[in-house]
Order: sequence, then C-alpha cells, then structure tokens
Amino acid sequence: MLIRPHLWVTTLAAIGRLAGAGWWYRWPYLPLPDGRLWAFRMETAYGRTDVDPEVDDVIAYLEWCRNSGSRPPWARMRRDGLRTRTDGDGGARAAASGWMGRAKFPG
Repeated sequence: MLIRPHLWVTTLAAIGRLAGAGWWYRWPYLPLPDGRLWAFRMETAYGRTDVDPEVDDVIAYLEWCRNSGSRPPWARMRRDGLRTRTDGDGGARAAASGWMGRAKFPG
C-alpha cells in the first residue's frame, strides 16, 4: 500500500468498516476486523475461512471501493472542496460545505 498513495484514504475507510464495534475499548487497541465478519468475507471470497487474502485481491477491492465512491464523510468533504475563512487574528478556520451543513464560528 505504500507505493499506492491514491489508496491510502480508501484503505483507512475499509479498515474502519471492517473493524468490530467498540474496538477502542478492547485489547489490543487496534481496529482489527470482527472475527465473524472476517470469516464470512474469506468464505465468500475463497470458499474457506482459514485463508489470507491475496495481495492482488485486496488491491482490486480497494480500487473498487475508491471507484464506487464509498468514502467516509471527511474524505467526501475534501473531494467537494474545503473552504476557509480567516478570523480576526489572521488564523484560517475550515468551514466545510455539504454533509456538515453550515459551520458557525464563535466571535
């Protein structure tokens, strides 16, 4: 994945979708896939649950996800464009359009 930077965001989104609910509460504190979901995915893809996915299959899946437009909200925000506004002290604050609605800033 390191040589395919165009898939980095898609990879993070896929990891988030596969991770078990509440993964941050359980040791190890990593977004590891839920065991039942992973077994189901491997059985539907390879006919067995005791296999590891092929690298080419993982890349093809991530390309499919990227091309199908299944992105997390923060990636859609970036794709749609990020508008910034400058506040009184010269610092830029981001105001996203679309899924976040209209951002309101103090002051």
